[in-house]
Amino acid sequence: MSKSFLFRIKLDIIEPEIWREFFVPAEISLAKFHEVIQVVMGWEDAHLYEFEINKKRYEGDPDPDFSAGSLKASKYQLADLMSAKTKTGRYVYDFGDNWRHTFKLINSNFVSPDGFPNGYGCLDGALACPPEDVGGPYFYADYLEAISNPKHPDHQKAKKWSADVFDTTFDSSLFDIRQVNSYLAEIKPRKTRKKGI
Repeated sequence: MSKSFLFRIKLDIIEPEIWREFFVPAEISLAKFHEVIQVVMGWEDAHLYEFEINKKRYEGDPDPDFSAGSLKASKYQLADLMSAKTKTGRYVYDFGDNWRHTFKLINSNFVSPDGFPNGYGCLDGALACPPEDVGGPYFYADYLEAISNPKHPDHQKAKKWSADVFDTTFDSSLFDIRQVNSYLAEIKPRKTRKKGI
């Protein structure tokens, strides 16, 4: 059985805290780790991203004109970057809205429970992910205030925007762990190379 890492990730600035506890195979690339974070948090993978680990930056496809010094996330394995000395990192999604996350390695020898044959799973979490393109953490707070208060001057505008984005009304308290795990179950397990090849 391959080694697993158990992480806790939280969305910075927002209160009450939006967080998830999840596990992944230790040998995955940072690009795959990005995909998992998108699923567990509830993002739609429609924007650029960046990791910062041990004062180095990693991106999906670094743009030489704008990402000087950034490394390509797909070329680095999680197990090589997270260690006893480096237990935390930062993840930024959508450079416009600037969603900043802090993730922490809480168990580097995690044994995944039964029922997760591909090695990916979410164990716990709280609250819904903010809607894509809502404007970032500060605008998200304004949006929540407007949508929940019929007397707010922007209530109708927020309601209309929600109706255009969601099939149903946005519920900030909702976190559907079963749905998250059903998406994670679709990730193909990493193939292990045979020795000598």
